[in-house]
Amino acid sequence: MTLARVEDLGDRLVVVNMNGARRGALSPDLYAAIADALAGARDPRIRAVLLTSEGGFSAPAAI
Repeated sequence: MTLARVEDLGDRLVVVNMNGARRGALSPDLYAAIADALAGARDPRIRAVLLTSEGGFSAPAAI
């Protein structure tokens, strides 16, 4: 099961933490998604990278 995804919304990329079962704990999947989004942000059409979470975002890292 993937714990993160990147959504391309045209002028912005949204990184979604999908680790709701662990109260949004950070995971290697999330770190990889953030890295992918930042690499994709080199495209001139991307004006922002947003971070969000499903089910809240309050727990520490789960590595």
